[in-house]
Amino acid sequence: MPRVAEQLLPFLADPAEDCPAAGDLAAEASSISRRLRLSGDSTWALARAAELRERDPASLAARVLRAQALVVAGRASEAFAGLQGSDFWLPECLPLSLIYGRAAEEAGELLEAYLRYGAASALSETASARMTALSAAAIGQGRRRFLDELAKGHVERAAMTAETLLRLWPQSEAALRSEMELGEALGDANRELAAVRALQVAAPDDPALKRRRGRLEIECGDARTGLRLIEDLAAQNPRDAGLAAELARARFEWRLLNAPEPVRRLRHKPGITRGELAMLIYWMVPQTRTARPVDGRIASDVLEHHGREEIVRIVNLGVMSVDETLHRFAPDAPLRRGEAVAALVRLLRIVAGPASCAGDRESGREGICAAAQECALAADAADCQSGAALSGRDAVDLLAATLDRIGSD
Repeated sequence: MPRVAEQLLPFLADPAEDCPAAGDLAAEASSISRRLRLSGDSTWALARAAELRERDPASLAARVLRAQALVVAGRASEAFAGLQGSDFWLPECLPLSLIYGRAAEEAGELLEAYLRYGAASALSETASARMTALSAAAIGQGRRRFLDELAKGHVERAAMTAETLLRLWPQSEAALRSEMELGEALGDANRELAAVRALQVAAPDDPALKRRRGRLEIECGDARTGLRLIEDLAAQNPRDAGLAAELARARFEWRLLNAPEPVRRLRHKPGITRGELAMLIYWMVPQTRTARPVDGRIASDVLEHHGREEIVRIVNLGVMSVDETLHRFAPDAPLRRGEAVAALVRLLRIVAGPASCAGDRESGREGICAAAQECALAADAADCQSGAALSGRDAVDLLAATLDRIGSD
């Protein structure tokens, strides 16, 4: 006569006891379950469970009984698969939670087992003990599942797994790192920053977290804190060229955040004007405010413009041009990509000199385009001469790339 393994008995609770929704077949299921526990005859119990389910396919007690018989028969994966689904999942049904948890555990679904044991932990010492025992392994499995889902591009599934980890283990490294990486995948900088801040509580000196937090604080949090974090890292690693470049970009972002409101808003505009580019350059490149003007050109159409001083300065440095015949700058004309690239090449030559990537090539269109490609400001000649409108985001990014070439701080 087969016997039920001793370790299984605590999970084979009476299907009718502590289960308010057991249904009309509860008494019969209870009797069969009792005989299963005593005899271990899973084949007979499975046949009886099938008969009950034929009479009432929705019977919760019959489902619990079938799962118990399958687990006793060593078919835990089948039991787990049969229990999945939200149509009958009731956390207040203790027999269901216990056998569901055990089936999941034996099937290797540790995160699911932890959830089911958790639903029963207040009513069952067995469930509470297994929940505690499985915690570390369940966290690890959840983390691996999240990484696999994210790697395969299943972002919605990864989000569900990350949310489960955060709900069950809110301060764990696995949950917080998953939140951080999910925020990055979704482009949700605020979500990513919240996770990084929480991770830093346990690892305040982790350089990777400091660096990541610095970027995110500048983007959507406390910019002063972000700049300080990156400055500290750069001071500790003076030979790290990557950090030096990141520090330059952080200082660029800091200047942008502290520029006049019309300049700060440019990043979000779908298209900007010639006058707005001049204002952006003036406020974001400190050298333009101290460099010696090369000319004293007059543009009659900027006298009433709110950015008059900035435009005049940028024009007189030779960064942007004026129509020599009409003496007009056209400050409100849409900025074209080719114009912006040419202006930034001239800026490089003025601020960084012939030693820069822009060099001392001729100032004609071919020389400008050759310099733009050398400085990675244009992909090719067509890009350099493009008449496409330029968004504020693209203009800011182009100027930041230009400052990287200058080595500005």
